[in-house]
Amino acid sequence: MNWVFRPPRLAILLLTSALAGCVSTIFESPPGDATTSCDARWVGNWEVHAADPKTESDDKISLRVAPECKSLVIIENGTVQHDLDHAILIFASMRNSNIAALKLSAETADANAKTSDWETGYRYFSYAASEKEIRLRQVDDERIAKLLIEGKLLGRTERISRYPGARQPEDQGTLHNFVAGPAQEMLRALESYPLFSDKGAIILKRIADGKKHQ
Repeated sequence: MNWVFRPPRLAILLLTSALAGCVSTIFESPPGDATTSCDARWVGNWEVHAADPKTESDDKISLRVAPECKSLVIIENGTVQHDLDHAILIFASMRNSNIAALKLSAETADANAKTSDWETGYRYFSYAASEKEIRLRQVDDERIAKLLIEGKLLGRTERISRYPGARQPEDQGTLHNFVAGPAQEMLRALESYPLFSDKGAIILKRIADGKKHQ
């Protein structure tokens, strides 16, 4: 895995936040104070696709968003996944962009994993929604790492290309960012910097009534 290209399977995992993966960015707080618990345009059943058809996989992934966004369900190849059973999804609008922020509760985490303060927070997605389609843009992890190093954003970035005692560099390097601060600082960051990228974008396509739900 390199840090720019993300196969659709990882993109889906990032959508559900089921795994942190080799690359991740977590924001400590919600995207501002003026958030809502639901965007009605999200309610319904959706097929999940990579925006770039060249990276599409054979897996059939769908997302079910309950009325008032009270629950989220991922279905993979006909099997219900439970990664989002206790997830928190909130929405914010600013200038010409919409933000969806996804946070897993402690109940969702692996029972054997120790959740630290550096791993607790929100994954942000920028989105454009229409009646039949939602396009999700992921954050640009490398750009955010650079902003953290320059002190323009506050928090922590960690890049690992080789572990102590390893004979060779890691084929799959890791990059993890944590943007720290209260909600208003998250809002300022979103308004001040282009934090999102079209690379690895995700498309949700509405499943029409009567169509078999995979």
